[in-house]
Amino acid sequence: VKGDFPAAEAALHRFDRIWQAGAAADLGQLLDGTRLLDLKASLRRHQGRFEESLGLLAQALAASRSEEATARLLLKKSATLEQMGDWQGAIEALEQARPLIESHGDLRARFGLEFNLAACFCDAGRYGEGEALLPRVTGLAVELGNGLDLLRCRWLRGRLAAGQGRLAEAVAELESVTGELVALAIAFDAGQACLDLAEIYLRQGRAVEVKRLSRQMVAVFRAQQVHREALAAVILFHEAAEQER
Repeated sequence: VKGDFPAAEAALHRFDRIWQAGAAADLGQLLDGTRLLDLKASLRRHQGRFEESLGLLAQALAASRSEEATARLLLKKSATLEQMGDWQGAIEALEQARPLIESHGDLRARFGLEFNLAACFCDAGRYGEGEALLPRVTGLAVELGNGLDLLRCRWLRGRLAAGQGRLAEAVAELESVTGELVALAIAFDAGQACLDLAEIYLRQGRAVEVKRLSRQMVAVFRAQQVHREALAAVILFHEAAEQER
């Protein structure tokens, strides 16, 4: 959650060792082994290792012992597919999860379902559909009472505004979100929000600011060992330099 992936990797290695050492004491399988798999899958998704993420989730889905766990795993599968650019696959995974989530009424899962769907619509260029979901998504975030959820809603609102050409509104929202993520020291998310912001700056012809942000983002993404995002920042820097010329 804090966006420190090398530390998360080290923690999972330690978790693996402890889990294996204690396996003989849990003959009745009281502990849910799918949690280890889905936490690893989330980290692999953030690291851009998408096929590994999907493989771990497939293992977890095969071993799932409850509808609640299956719904949670389908939400994570949808997030991985969305990051891969397979928006239709992501939406299908969400629709598969919907009856499970609606029957159990878990607030966190309901928020994840609607938020992920709105994000898929945004990524697929279906901005109107994404924006139509925002009031419901934001209402669920308010019910949860989690400030980080509300921050992510504002981030999504900024991206949807940018997609519909409301650039001034998008910049104001994303500048605020980026500042809050930096203050919270959530490095990876702050870098991703900066990518979204820099892309809008480029559309506004603000090449100097794009180059400044890109330098900062490359350092953040290299530290987190996420090369796809680092490359995206380099490309933005290059496009800004070309724009200046």
